[in-house]
Amino acid sequence: MRRLASLSIRGKLLSAFAALALTTVVLGVFSIERLAMVNHSAAEIRDTWLPDTGLLGVAAQSAEQYRVLQAVHLLTSTPPGKQVVEARMAETLDRFQKTWNQYKPDQQSAFELRTAEIVKQSLAAYLAHTTFFLELSRRNDTEAAESLYTGSMQESFAKLRDALSAGINFHISEGAKEADRGSAVFYSARYLIGGGIVLSLLLWALSVSAIPARRIAPDRAHDRRDASSVRRRQERRNPRHEPRR
Repeated sequence: MRRLASLSIRGKLLSAFAALALTTVVLGVFSIERLAMVNHSAAEIRDTWLPDTGLLGVAAQSAEQYRVLQAVHLLTSTPPGKQVVEARMAETLDRFQKTWNQYKPDQQSAFELRTAEIVKQSLAAYLAHTTFFLELSRRNDTEAAESLYTGSMQESFAKLRDALSAGINFHISEGAKEADRGSAVFYSARYLIGGGIVLSLLLWALSVSAIPARRIAPDRAHDRRDASSVRRRQERRNPRHEPRR
C-alpha cells in the first residue's frame, strides 16, 4: 500500500488499468475453459447416450413386435394368412438386426459389453426355438406350439427383454450423470466469474482511492495563474484610452 501511495498519478493509473486488464484476461480464459467443459458434456449426450438409447429402444420395440407376431401366427389357421404373418416377422427381425448392428457398445464399459453378450446369446437361443415353433404352427399343432411358446421360448425372450431394458436404463442414467456434470460446471463457473468481477471492481476502487486529492489543488491554482496572465497580456495589447479632461 505504501509503495502504491508513493507512485505518481500516471503510475497509479497504469497500475489500475494493468490490474483490470489482467483480471479481464483471466476471466476470459477461465470462461472459455468452463464453456469447453459444458460443450463436452453436451456433445457426449448428443453423440453417445441419446443415439444409443434410441437404438436400444427401437431394438426392444422390434423384439416385442416379433414375439407378438409369433402369437398371431399361432392363432392364424390358414396357410396364406400364416405366410403374410411370416413376411411381417421377417421384416421385423430384419429391422431388429439392422438396429442392433448400429449399436456399438463402449469397449471400456464392462456393463455394456456384458449386456451386449447376453442379448446375442438370448437372441440366438430364441431364434433357434422359433424355427421349430414355426414348423409346429404351420402344421396347426397348436398345443405343442403353444407349450413351446410359453415355455423355453418365454425364458429366452425374458433374458433378451431384460438385457435390452438394462441397456436402455444404463444409457439414460449415464446421460443424466453427464448432464449433471455440465450443470455443476455452469453453477461453479457462475460464482467464480461473479467473484472475479467483484475483484476487478475492488482493484479499481483501491487504485482510485490511492490517488491523493490534495495534488489536484496546485493544478487548479496553476490554471488560475494562467488565466490571469492571459488577461494581463490582452490588456497590454489593447490599452484602454482615458477620456480627455
